Parts: sequence; structure tokens; C-alpha cells
Amino acid sequence: MFVEEKSDQSLVEMFAYSLMPNHFHIVLRQKEEAGITAFFKKVLTGYSMYFNKKYTHSGVLFQGRFKSSHINNEAYFRYIFSYVHLNSLDLFEPGWVEFGIKDIDGARQYVNSYKYSSFFDYAGNDRAEKTLLSLSQAPEFLTTQNDLEEILKTFTKDGPLYGVGIL
Repeated sequence: MFVEEKSDQSLVEMFAYSLMPNHFHIVLRQKEEAGITAFFKKVLTGYSMYFNKKYTHSGVLFQGRFKSSHINNEAYFRYIFSYVHLNSLDLFEPGWVEFGIKDIDGARQYVNSYKYSSFFDYAGNDRAEKTLLSLSQAPEFLTTQNDLEEILKTFTKDGPLYGVGIL
């Protein structure tokens, strides 16, 4: 009698994402050499095939290669985590980075309800998409830093990481 084993053949662990109308951001840790490259090749090829079939389209969907940056310290990781989760604020209040947020309550409500971002999951909501995240492998601050004001401190000019380059 064989015992059924679940093999983990995943290439990456996902910690954060934000899907925008014209781009996306994903924070990953590869589990094997070239895991991130293989992951994106599969995802982007699969999505292109789906899109082309559904909309009877042919040709390229994505412009150029995907861009990536190596996160090599905790400060940069915190910054990227904030950057990804605050990305959707551009849809609510364009120019918020340069001019500040005029409606903090509206911004909080928008970010907390933006369903195309993992911030929704970190804010304590429960949904099927939460299984995409490797929460058990995430640093503790990711699972506890879920307040908009706390994340804004990391990202804005009043925060400790202002001036770190944006991807």
C-alpha cells in the first residue's frame, strides 16, 4: 500500500503582490536556482495563451522582459513590501507620493478593499487568494504590519526609508 505524498514542486514563495490595470508587482523568494525566471515564464506564457484564445488575439501581450531587483536586506524588503501594497493608491489619489494623501480615511478604505493586492489578506481578510501567499515563511513584521499609517511611514518622506530607489 502506498501512502499518498504531496510533493511541493513550487518554484517560488510569494509574499506580496499588487495587480494594476497596466502592470503588476510581485515579491517572491525563489526556492531553486532560476526559480523566479521559470515562474514568470510559466505565468506570462500561460496568461498570454489564455488571453489570446479568449479574445481571439494573436501576438505579444507583454512589452519586453520582466524586471526584477534582488532584495538583500530587511530595510529594502520593508520598503518593497510597502511600495507594492501602496501601489493601488495611485488609482485612488494620483500624485499622493509627491503631494501627500488628502483623504486618509478614504485612502485607508480604498487600500483595505482593493481586492487585487495582498494587502487585503494581510489586513485580516479571509479569502481563497490568501493561499497564494507563503505566510508561514514570511518574516513576522509582514504579518503584523497591516495598518496603512504604519506602511506609509516606511514609504513616505517622513519615514526611515525615504530615498530608497523605486523599482
